[in-house]
Amino acid sequence: MKSSLPNIDKSPERIQTLFNTIAPRYDFLNHLLSFGIDRYWRWQTVRRLVPAVDGAILDLCTGTADFAIAFAAKNPQRKVVGLDFSANMLDIGRKRIERASLNSQIELVEGNALATPFADDSFALVNVAYGLRNTTDPIQGLREMVRICKPGGTVAVLEFQIPERGWFATLYRFYFRRLLPQIGQFVTGEKVGAYRHLFESVQSFPQGETLAEMMRQAGLSQIVRHPMTFGTIALNIGWLYP
Repeated sequence: MKSSLPNIDKSPERIQTLFNTIAPRYDFLNHLLSFGIDRYWRWQTVRRLVPAVDGAILDLCTGTADFAIAFAAKNPQRKVVGLDFSANMLDIGRKRIERASLNSQIELVEGNALATPFADDSFALVNVAYGLRNTTDPIQGLREMVRICKPGGTVAVLEFQIPERGWFATLYRFYFRRLLPQIGQFVTGEKVGAYRHLFESVQSFPQGETLAEMMRQAGLSQIVRHPMTFGTIALNIGWLYP
């Protein structure tokens, strides 16, 4: 299912440029622009996913390895791999992993989420947070997640949503569309439109039942959604039954 909005360039070259450019201030801005609630979203995601995992964990579009570190800290006995194709983000992630003394547990790999270098049935949990919407083909991204997930394993997608009605929806759209890009550009000094792209990519990405149906098409079953923070974000979980 392709985006219905035109002129959103999600080519690998542009996405790499966006994230390589904002990498030095990425974590700071995540906390600032979400008012610190991103830590709660991560905690909820890890809390729901890790207890059922019996095997290695993959975090796609891992960025600076926030989720990889959180997964490893929650379950020190599990191997965690993070994949991203922004070299600058991964460099920061490696430094964070070293500071957390998790080098022996976490491996970071540079690669494309649509064509990962991993063998079939490699991971008990395949997670992607805020990244699937930045791919040129989300259905292919989900199929790739299913391919490398073990039978009986779990695939999870944490993604922003745009509330559709009510006073909060109006306020949220104004903040997300008008204020957030200006704050992001001011703090980072970037001119590549990274935080304008954030709103456009979220607005164009399927959510709710549409995303659940995409996950079913990719081969997952019993899709469960966990909306958070007035429905501005949701954890979507599917299972790969043998």
